[in-house]
Amino acid sequence: MKHPLRTRAQVLQNRTGGISVSIPDLMVSMIVRIIVLTGLVSAIGVMLFIFLSTTTSTQTSASFQASSLRFTAAVGKADIVKGLGTDTAVLMTTRTSPSGVESCDIVTWRDVQVNGVLTLVNDKASSAGKCDDSTPIPAPSPVGRDALLANVTPSIFTFENVGGRSITFDSAGNATLAAAVAPAGVPAQDWADVRPQRVEMKLGADAKGLTTYARNAKMVGLTSVVNFAEAQPGSKYVPPAEPIVAPSAIGQVWVTRSATAGDIYGGVREGATVSFLGGICQDMPSLVTITWAPSSPAGQSPESATFSRVMNGNPTVFNMPRVRNGSEGEAQVSVKCDLANKPDEASALYTQTVPATSLTVANGTTAEKHDLSWTPVSSLPTTFGVTWTAAPVKPTASGDEGSTTALAKTVTFPLGTTYGFATNYKVTPTVNGLDGNPAYGGVSNAWPAAPMASAITYTGTGSGAKITDGSISWGYAGACPAGTVSSSREIQNKIWNGTTGAVSTGNYTIGAFGTKTNAVWNPTYALEGYPYQERVDTKCVSPVTGSQSKVSTAQSATFYTRMNSPAAPVYDGFDFRDFVRGDTEGFATCWNIQPTTCNKTYPAGLAINGGGFNESYQMDFITYCPAGSKLGWSYYHTENLSIPGPGNDKGYFGKQDGWQIGDGTQVAHYLHSRPVYKCDTLWVTSPVSVKGADVHYNVNRVWG
Repeated sequence: MKHPLRTRAQVLQNRTGGISVSIPDLMVSMIVRIIVLTGLVSAIGVMLFIFLSTTTSTQTSASFQASSLRFTAAVGKADIVKGLGTDTAVLMTTRTSPSGVESCDIVTWRDVQVNGVLTLVNDKASSAGKCDDSTPIPAPSPVGRDALLANVTPSIFTFENVGGRSITFDSAGNATLAAAVAPAGVPAQDWADVRPQRVEMKLGADAKGLTTYARNAKMVGLTSVVNFAEAQPGSKYVPPAEPIVAPSAIGQVWVTRSATAGDIYGGVREGATVSFLGGICQDMPSLVTITWAPSSPAGQSPESATFSRVMNGNPTVFNMPRVRNGSEGEAQVSVKCDLANKPDEASALYTQTVPATSLTVANGTTAEKHDLSWTPVSSLPTTFGVTWTAAPVKPTASGDEGSTTALAKTVTFPLGTTYGFATNYKVTPTVNGLDGNPAYGGVSNAWPAAPMASAITYTGTGSGAKITDGSISWGYAGACPAGTVSSSREIQNKIWNGTTGAVSTGNYTIGAFGTKTNAVWNPTYALEGYPYQERVDTKCVSPVTGSQSKVSTAQSATFYTRMNSPAAPVYDGFDFRDFVRGDTEGFATCWNIQPTTCNKTYPAGLAINGGGFNESYQMDFITYCPAGSKLGWSYYHTENLSIPGPGNDKGYFGKQDGWQIGDGTQVAHYLHSRPVYKCDTLWVTSPVSVKGADVHYNVNRVWG
């Protein structure tokens, strides 16, 4: 803060006690220095206040504060202040010994490397005689050096004269005034003065882990430079009233989100914590006004609070409510003392960030409807952008549902397209063009069980050599979800052994999946009169996404293939005398008690009847049973054509027979007619075969 300006009507108070003296007794139009009251030179410089880490930064902040106080006091006591460039400030103070000898104490504020660390130091030296512009400035030396702050960033010194005009110094300490026009009300001598009245040092801490307050600081000192106006002849100088008490300079203002003030949105407070250093009024409370002036969005009212507080050098912290999420503006700090005619002011731009919302996703009334809801993030108008991703959805794997100001939304997909996928949602809040962190959520839609096939039925449709061919048909015990289709396949999976009757299970014939309820059944290994079973697999499929449910399986009951009527048998009888097949002429046999004129024609025991009497021949037929089956029932009719009536008989294929012919008969004629048969498997008997041809057989009498 600039020193109050004096007008020509003002007078000065001398250093000895405030005696009124006449104008002739004074030197007119001379520039003098006075030592300003201790309260004017005890301003506390601004240093960084640490919000985050109190472990490593507390000591650093304390060091900054101590250095700031030291700098402020040193500047206020100095008789001469000058700079060396922008990185060094030189403070000179004349000291008189008890014996009356004057010397110049020189303290140089600069940064130097100490043990490889950039450190703020005071280099101290002394020069004989009173301090003036010709006093030599010694080079840096560790002798008499005080190390103040380690791990700092390079210091920057700026200087202003009593008129508020910027002063720069070259490396030799020569002053140059900035090119500018004097503001109204600033005396010419103040504007042209090359002596610094305000000295500011900016520096920062380079240590890692320090909070914001410990990383940047500004130290301000005010010299005792004052220019007095020219006195009018005949007038007297009268000591002025008590000097105006001004607060120490406010360096920097810090703004962060408050943890206690403001309504809660998005899990955080809509409030701000405003902090600053400085603003100390000597021996009295400081009157503080803190204002939040929002700049966007439009329509917000400023928030302001004024309070009185005794400053003790610690950071001043105030929690301001109604700093809304997503708003931008300026936090303004104004401090004045009770008698101050002008406050010291500082400000900081601040943006209250937008927090993340909390997202909830649930299944809606159908699998294609997802109900989304989220929490508000600001008391300001907010839009929420909704997007989604789902993999491996085909052909679309992501979507943008646009933005809404509502706190809920239902997303609807085409029928049958959500099964088998996890749909992941992202909701991004936006306030005043500022995006908050997105919130994520998702929901999965599992496939329901596919309907099982029912009423699996085999229907024989083949004939002849393909008598086993047919079809398999089925229905469904239920349905796939809307928007999806059922897809099935048939598997011939059970066959039986024709000898042992044992069943074997395996995937012997596998059909292709398709939207069908029947299929052709024609395994190449199928046998007539055999049992089989069929399995039908079913799954649900989305035609849009290609997603498929798990397969449901159903097993048919046992079904049997049909059998053809066998072909007609072909006579293939065996003559026991001539040992030939197909012979239709044989010889009669003798009884066991033979007549005197009859001899046995063939040894007993060969025939199946085993010795009761000799057999003449065996009635064999060639049969045509299909593979895997054997001859079952058979029949033919025998008729004695020589002796009608007696001698008629029924026979079966493979029957052995013999004939007795009475004396006087040389040849007997027999007819074996209507030969038929059936074929058997362990489970099925075929229809009766086609009739075979009649067999005429002549039996010749055999005499001894």
